[in-house]
Amino acid sequence: MQELKEKRNRTNYRGSRGQWLGSEIPNPFGSCLFCKDCGSRLTPIKRQTSSRERKYYICTTYNTKGRRYCAKAHLIEEEDLMDDVLTYIKMCRNALCEVIATYDLKDFEAEKKSLEEKRQDLYTEINDRKNQLKVLLTQKVKDVASAAGNEDLVKEAYDSLQKDLFAQIHGLEMQLKELDETAVETPDVKDKLKNALDVVDKIIAGGTLNRKDIELLIERIEVDENGMPEIALKYGLSNLITYSPAEEMNRRENTIIAIVMKLVGEDDRGYTSAKYLSEHITKLGLKKTKQSILPYIELMKDLGILEDTDNSLKPYNILKSKEEIAALACKYVPDSSKSSAKELSDEYLHCYCGNRRHA
Repeated sequence: MQELKEKRNRTNYRGSRGQWLGSEIPNPFGSCLFCKDCGSRLTPIKRQTSSRERKYYICTTYNTKGRRYCAKAHLIEEEDLMDDVLTYIKMCRNALCEVIATYDLKDFEAEKKSLEEKRQDLYTEINDRKNQLKVLLTQKVKDVASAAGNEDLVKEAYDSLQKDLFAQIHGLEMQLKELDETAVETPDVKDKLKNALDVVDKIIAGGTLNRKDIELLIERIEVDENGMPEIALKYGLSNLITYSPAEEMNRRENTIIAIVMKLVGEDDRGYTSAKYLSEHITKLGLKKTKQSILPYIELMKDLGILEDTDNSLKPYNILKSKEEIAALACKYVPDSSKSSAKELSDEYLHCYCGNRRHA
């Protein structure tokens, strides 16, 4: 069993939780990221595609046991998750400046266990999993002996449970290794962080979160079946402001719809095309190809703004006036009737630094 365990560790067994698979980079969200439906932790995975390197999280139960035990993958890209958490923290900083400022830095430090306490907790969990494995192997031998003709089915069921325990043990051991390599914060850094608000500002200024930042501020993150995270902050901050990534994505998409409508309204030729719209929205700073602009054109056809023609050079006639289009755009972005496409895009770029890949 030890030999099998070591072999799985060397070959980056897919259930490993302590690091990105195939990498020595620590998993920053390992302590707080869970599946909303089955409650298991999310496994970090790194994959190299033809165009980029993907880092994402997936439900451990789904990944190791299949959809019979958890129906959905609950997959979320690491980049998307980091953006959502940072957006939430920024909202808390802006909306709750005075409230956060009242927290003393000692309140934050009280949440952090000492290294020795964390180490002992990990040793306890590792020993607990090893004891579970011993019991499991003993029971496996008994059940295989009494399973006349069904030995393969029994072995398959126990193998799945063994894999999950091996994954948990390996993940805990990686956390222990990371903890042993963690350097204690130097006094001069602590002196600069006079209060909790300075902690939040430091994290926001960095533009990303490391594991220390996450352990300091994040209580728990649950990812639903659509890959949307529900973020709970420590110190009761989550009770003071709400943030929904799904609603945030919807606001972004509505803004892009309104910008495309404005571009159509500002086109004085009486007709438009996917090429024209994609070129102009890209000039505004929102890169859209001809293919990606087609869904917006279909929406405007449904709204009676555009209609198809038989002329490939003038593929869509504009049916409504600039004022009528502006009124329709207000349904997606209120108070935008007097704004131009450029003004809306500038506001979009100011509010949203990035855009979720699957928005």
